Amino acid sequence: WTPEEVALWLSSIGLAHCAKSLSEGLIGGADLVILTASDLSDLGIRAVGDRKLILKAVRQLEADVEQFNTATGLWSLHFLHLGASP
Repeated sequence: WTPEEVALWLSSIGLAHCAKSLSEGLIGGADLVILTASDLSDLGIRAVGDRKLILKAVRQLEADVEQFNTATGLWSLHFLHLGASP
């Protein structure tokens, strides 16, 4: 995902107010999946609750992709890691 796509995803899960910080940090899909709470704080996400929600949503997104891959017979196709469009 591009940083713009990450911002759209954040908006879609109710975290639009965090999108600008990640966009300004040029956080794309490959970066999104390896972010830590400390990284989010460095990017300007000050509220602990927002950091936790973002990290939880990323884990859920990864689980959803894995479930899709299993259901469709695909193996390890993690579009976020590859940087492809969602």
